[in-house]
Amino acid sequence: MFIEKYIKEPFEYAMSDWKKILIGGIFGMVYLLPTKLLGVIIQSQNINLRAEEYLSIDLIMAISGVYAIIIILSIVFKSIQYGYYMKVAKNTIESYDNTNNTNNNLPEWEELGNIFKTGILYFIGSILLALVVFLPFIAIAGLIGYGIYITAGVVLLMPYWFVAIGLYFILAIVYMLYFYLASVNFAKKGFKGFFEFKKVIGLMSLKYVALVILMTIILVTLSFIASLPSLILNFSGIILDNNGLLLIVSAIIYSILVSVVSFFSSVALYRSLSIYYSEKTR
Repeated sequence: MFIEKYIKEPFEYAMSDWKKILIGGIFGMVYLLPTKLLGVIIQSQNINLRAEEYLSIDLIMAISGVYAIIIILSIVFKSIQYGYYMKVAKNTIESYDNTNNTNNNLPEWEELGNIFKTGILYFIGSILLALVVFLPFIAIAGLIGYGIYITAGVVLLMPYWFVAIGLYFILAIVYMLYFYLASVNFAKKGFKGFFEFKKVIGLMSLKYVALVILMTIILVTLSFIASLPSLILNFSGIILDNNGLLLIVSAIIYSILVSVVSFFSSVALYRSLSIYYSEKTR
């Protein structure tokens, strides 16, 4: 029942209309492909950005300009993808709330402006939430670390930082568990949904933790499979002394496969999370 409801059904849902999945994947390729190709150019031309002979203002400005464009493209098109995920979540919640039957139709790629607006709010909310969770910890950890360094020196500082890093990773896991459900809550309630801490934490359970762990394993596995052809071509390119053509082909294949698989996996993930959310809030 668990696998059927939270794993099988969401992936069948994501596979129900490959045209819509491919459109979402194309949005990912728009910012991923230029990033990979720029890396190939730098690698194939043996440009060492730390070497003094290459530290000219023109080169720095050119590379910085390209990266600035890529960052802007990334924010814009990632926001569109985020907006679509939230549309998946909202449609799933509404179908469960209204009819008690799952809606097996992927959302249409229409009203792109509204999808983008939702995605931008998602992007801003996720950043603010991360700042709320992590900044106090980083600030307190930094102050304590500085105090230890002043009073006891490096001897006690190193063990302290190992402990601090361990606590940081635990906090990151807790944040991830909170963030997924908060995202679905955002899809239903809007921006404030990110910050309804009591409600979101109250929705968590061992079933939810198992769902997130299993979906994470599946998503990581799919991502690795998608990147495997590129890894093989990259290895061949290195053996052939950084063959430029192979590296370019590898970058294109990687961008296509990873973009589509990532979007497909994310749609399935948010479908699964939304089914769980709907059942817990009914």
